[in-house]
Amino acid sequence: MHSATELTKVIERLSAFVTFAEAVDFLAGWARSYALCDVALVRMMAEDGSADPWIPACGHTGASPGFRRDEAFVAARECMCGRVMLRAVNVELPFFTDRGSFVWGRVSSLGSRFSPEQIGPIRGRCVDEGFESLAIFAILDQGRPVGVLHLADRHPDHFQGSVDLIEEVCSQAGTILMRHHSVEFQRSLMEAIQAALLPVQPPRVGGLDIGACFTSAAEASQMGGDFYDVVEPRLGEVMVIVGDYSGRGLEAAGMAARARHTLSSFALQAKGPADLFNRANDRLATLLPHDRFVSAVACLITPALGHMQLALAGHPAPLFLRDSGDVDELSMATRPPLGAFAGTLYTEASFRLNRTDVLLLYTDGISEARRCGEFFGVEGIARVWANRNRRIGDLSVLARDVCAAANTFHDKPDSPDDRLVLAARITPAMVSLSPDPERVNVTMAARS
Repeated sequence: MHSATELTKVIERLSAFVTFAEAVDFLAGWARSYALCDVALVRMMAEDGSADPWIPACGHTGASPGFRRDEAFVAARECMCGRVMLRAVNVELPFFTDRGSFVWGRVSSLGSRFSPEQIGPIRGRCVDEGFESLAIFAILDQGRPVGVLHLADRHPDHFQGSVDLIEEVCSQAGTILMRHHSVEFQRSLMEAIQAALLPVQPPRVGGLDIGACFTSAAEASQMGGDFYDVVEPRLGEVMVIVGDYSGRGLEAAGMAARARHTLSSFALQAKGPADLFNRANDRLATLLPHDRFVSAVACLITPALGHMQLALAGHPAPLFLRDSGDVDELSMATRPPLGAFAGTLYTEASFRLNRTDVLLLYTDGISEARRCGEFFGVEGIARVWANRNRRIGDLSVLARDVCAAANTFHDKPDSPDDRLVLAARITPAMVSLSPDPERVNVTMAARS
């Protein structure tokens, strides 16, 4: 039986916070401390008028950066968290409580004990992270579901004895959280979306300096689907990915997050960028709505050799910004966007990346900024490069300059278009050893 005194104390403290961020962070922190578990996430429902809501993670504690990013913005129907929130559960099954919470202490054995129909759709990210015990509670506003509390721990059978009080807290917490729902929730929602699509700051990877800039609409309903990721698939190799999901709003952001996760996961296994696109395309063709797709560029770089492999899927070609002031577009045959046609074979080309070159990747919000019918284009980027001192230090400054120039050039400054720029170069200490010519070859990646 839960303690009435503890319940009163928690609700009083939760009610005392004056901001949404403080309240959700307190709820996550209290639940993790009370249950003595590894991770706590607070998700709140976000709707865009479609039948399926989204559940961004608005508060968290204990999660690894990778887990937090992958779980930052997911569709309610694709995971157990969403079904608990929507009350789409069968309380006759042993992993649900009488109040509809999901509590199970042997998650790795769930698939062997119950049928897929009984379990329903799950993402499996908690299992990948090594969590054995999960507990998921609906957050209610006067009985109406508005969110979910997600707890996880690596030890089996962890949550026995803590369920009753947490269920009662969550049944009252929604009313308190909804007091701050409007403006502050919008800010929290945007932060969750950007966490799912973009690293908090450019990752530190061996042999490469990386800088990035992203500008977007101020409201989630106008946000597009630009994203990037940087993955180290093998020692001495770096895969840089930039993508753009078609569409706008919560659906675009959520699907872009799904595409980003798909590409990043396959990048760890792929032989090269074309193989990555072959694998990801077939998966995305089944995941994305039939009229949606993802344009993408992927570069596999071996900094010690100055070698780069490139694949394009309906995306603007990258640029080499030369120390001489020249700007070279890396032309190669592009293939259809990812998810458009299952079975598409993607090609890749090899290039020499000199240690004095800057590799620039960007989305079409940069190149298609326009004024009086004229596009900003590669010429606009070249103007930015020509006007800079090319002995640059922080590549993020260069990326911001390109974004700012495209924004200024555009004759509709309030346009909600996303703009993403990523700049990369071999670190000054890294000596290029490869004797390969500027462009080595074009290959058809074997499908595996």
